[in-house]
Amino acid sequence: ISSVQAVVHCWGAATFFMSLLSGLEGVRSVVCSQVANDAVMKLVTNVKCGLRLPGLLDAVGFKYLTAYVDTDEGLAGRAVDKALALYAMAEAQGQCNNPVCHRITFNYASLYRHEQLNQRLHENLHELFAEANITSFEHLATICRKGHLVNAQGKDVYSPHLSTLTMPILFLSGEENQCYLKESTQRTYDALVAANGDHLYKHVVVKGYGHIDCIFGRHAHRDVFPHILRHLEETAHVKHDRPSPPVAGTATATATATTTGEAAPPPASTTTTSADAKPAKATKATKKPTKAD
Repeated sequence: ISSVQAVVHCWGAATFFMSLLSGLEGVRSVVCSQVANDAVMKLVTNVKCGLRLPGLLDAVGFKYLTAYVDTDEGLAGRAVDKALALYAMAEAQGQCNNPVCHRITFNYASLYRHEQLNQRLHENLHELFAEANITSFEHLATICRKGHLVNAQGKDVYSPHLSTLTMPILFLSGEENQCYLKESTQRTYDALVAANGDHLYKHVVVKGYGHIDCIFGRHAHRDVFPHILRHLEETAHVKHDRPSPPVAGTATATATATTTGEAAPPPASTTTTSADAKPAKATKATKKPTKAD
């Protein structure tokens, strides 16, 4: 295999673009979900990053954050969950009584619109969100403060090589994304079009969706996956030579695999799609969760 196609999402997308901008070769085309080189955040996220909250947590001994909630949680844990519930009720896109969901909102931001999740998935979110180390959160906070990819020391070693991304790229964003605002992918798309023209790039904003519900939403197979499938099929046999940037530093490419659906493909041009999913009632998990690896 001389080259691959990549479907990348969120932090996996960010680290993948770090690798691309450091000279990673052998990538034929990319589907990039929610964030690439630019990071545009909500005010509350900017405040948390500005306060250097991950660094403060590291200083007092926290080495990771987790959304896992033990069903036999002690008094202190229950008190924390009550406090986080107040935060989540204000920030989440939908309300529920699931403490795992509340912790996810605190750790990351509002990651999905509740009406896009089916009940079984919402009850088992603990299976999808494992421990996240504080070092990654510190790096992510630095990126958020800068507004674009930087290395762990805050140095601008990636953006200067943006014009070297001459493979076909589809950028996807949920219109209601409250983690990385849709302007995040729009800015990267605009910069690439300005540098290389618009023949290589597409930008799709999906109506009615937030962040990761674009991947595991109850109707994502109908509203989102066709865009992914069409791009992969159109670029299956693309051959191109990209200019190689200087090696900017070490970056690990983390790709998130996505299953594609069988729905008819959407138009090839930049588009906004509508989702007409009916709301699903989110309920609290009733069984003891299994801790994710």
